[in-house]
Amino acid sequence: MTAGPIRDALRRFLHERAAETRAFPDDPVLAQLEAARWLACELELVTQELVVTARRGERRYSWRLIGAAMGTSGQAAGKWARQHGLPIDQPATDYAHEVGEGRALVAALHSRRYHGRPRKA
Repeated sequence: MTAGPIRDALRRFLHERAAETRAFPDDPVLAQLEAARWLACELELVTQELVVTARRGERRYSWRLIGAAMGTSGQAAGKWARQHGLPIDQPATDYAHEVGEGRALVAALHSRRYHGRPRKA
């Protein structure tokens, strides 16, 4: 499908959406403009979902490939995703280190609570 038929289909959709929502009933141009804004928001949500899906799971596409699919650079795609607050990066966590820090914190808090001062190790 080329751009012409897609654009025609979108215009038909916008006309139908404008008639269904009854927004701006006296002005079909403004009604279609409102419908176009709604469609743009929906497309933005779908794009966000697809970017998150592309970055997760076994495939974990590179930003370069995601950017190419979005018509931009990988760096710009990653920046766009971060600006939208998407959960895109899954940093590796050293759980043993985190548990060790947690235990040290609990021991320090316990020491201060019951002895009024930090306990020496």
